[in-house]
Amino acid sequence: METYTDSIGFAIGLYFLANKHDKRDIALTDITSADSRTRRKYRDYRIKRYYTPFSKPEPRRIWGADSPIELFLIHALAHSGLLPEIQTSIFKDGSVYANFYDMVSSFNVEEEHHLITAADLYFEHEKLAIFCDSRQYHSSDEAKIKDEKISAKLAELGITTLRIQGVDIVHDLTGCVEQVKNQLSCQAV
Repeated sequence: METYTDSIGFAIGLYFLANKHDKRDIALTDITSADSRTRRKYRDYRIKRYYTPFSKPEPRRIWGADSPIELFLIHALAHSGLLPEIQTSIFKDGSVYANFYDMVSSFNVEEEHHLITAADLYFEHEKLAIFCDSRQYHSSDEAKIKDEKISAKLAELGITTLRIQGVDIVHDLTGCVEQVKNQLSCQAV
């Protein structure tokens, strides 16, 4: 199994993660005031909900996903089978680096690289850069102008920009995933 030094989450081989268990070994808080049928249903529900073995216990690099809105979207996309690169650096010369290690190992110290942006999420083959824009950092006129300039520079490199508002991620995560899927479909054409 591929592993990463900057993984967050469960990792088999580095930490204990039980893939199998005996239901009788699970200790749950009992609801002593409830009848036996209700207690049994509660126990069965809790075991099914929290002790179902992982079907795909694979590590996923999520280094650099600083905000909850990014994490929510990353997990929702992964649940849909979409695995973008995270915090991808895009430079004026068209070079794109999915992580710090790739960037450092690829740099020629003689060259000068100018960073345009670090896309929150990036689909390399479709050349789609996704930004999760919070109100706090992206609602002022100055921030909007800066974001438009970044989008224009990326467009010059053939990279499409999709900006998803944090409030939309919080209130309509499924709709945001559909937006990404629709844009990926357009990019594939």
